[in-house]
Amino acid sequence: MCVLVTGAGGFIGSVLVGVLEGASYRVRSAVRVVPTTPAQPAPSCGYFECGDIDAETDWREGLRDVTAVIHLAARAHLVGKSATRDSIAIRRAEVEATMHLAAAAVKQGVGRFIYLSSIKVNGEESDAVPFTAGDAPMPQGVYAESKFETEQALFRFVEKHDIKVTVVRPPLVYGPYAKGNFALLVRAVLRGMPLPLRAVKNKRSLVSVFNLCDLVRVCVDHPSAANEIFLVSDGDDVSTPEFVELIAEALHCRARLFPVPPTALKLAGFMTGRRQQMRRLCGNLQADITKTRDCLTWKPQLSIMESLRRSFMDGRYLAYVRSR
Repeated sequence: MCVLVTGAGGFIGSVLVGVLEGASYRVRSAVRVVPTTPAQPAPSCGYFECGDIDAETDWREGLRDVTAVIHLAARAHLVGKSATRDSIAIRRAEVEATMHLAAAAVKQGVGRFIYLSSIKVNGEESDAVPFTAGDAPMPQGVYAESKFETEQALFRFVEKHDIKVTVVRPPLVYGPYAKGNFALLVRAVLRGMPLPLRAVKNKRSLVSVFNLCDLVRVCVDHPSAANEIFLVSDGDDVSTPEFVELIAEALHCRARLFPVPPTALKLAGFMTGRRQQMRRLCGNLQADITKTRDCLTWKPQLSIMESLRRSFMDGRYLAYVRSR
């Protein structure tokens, strides 16, 4: 069995390739440009240089002898410009690129298509009740809307074609070389920066890249994964200050937290143009993974602390964070 992984050179993809090959799957890595000095050995089925993925990409060589596709790549460089670009065109480009790949996969006899979506399809905040895979979607913003529209297109597609689709919706994914809020928190802890988060009493689901990749591995050929949506997390929701303290413990540092009312933090975020960032640090976003556990007989392999310690084993990553 050869598995094609798009976005294989990215933060999640680079870990997933190793997880799949460790489980004896043969992997072909679809990358924009084949690395001249790869950080790890070439995948067993080699590289496929696809450039920027769009509705014109020629997938024939990349899909040769492939039985499953794992589509991680996203047009994030477009999605981030939603304030100045036509959001409808951006969403259409994301959907069309994915559906072009799905159609090419059917022509090559691929049996399984796994799509990495986002918990943001459910919404930005879960309030008092965790999100489930069966909830009515409430995507907000171009990124979440493009993910939801792609999910819908894929499930319409499987009604007429001989291929099975699995959608995985992760919350914040952390691990070595993750960006966003995780990198900001790690950098702050390493530098001993005081953080005004002690008074935050939220609950958030997180997933380490290691647990996420293990779930995706299970979905590659599990019969119960066919045409289903799964939420994923580490299985232990924490508040933002609790997560900071776990990061500090894993780094053998001290977390310097002091209390500021969450309402003041959100106001400061609004005034500085960081409203969404503060919303994610202060708000609740929980994912109920009961369906994932039951349907796939799966559970997170690593705790949050184990995942953090494994993330920080790479000294190059810590040097990278310190230098930013």
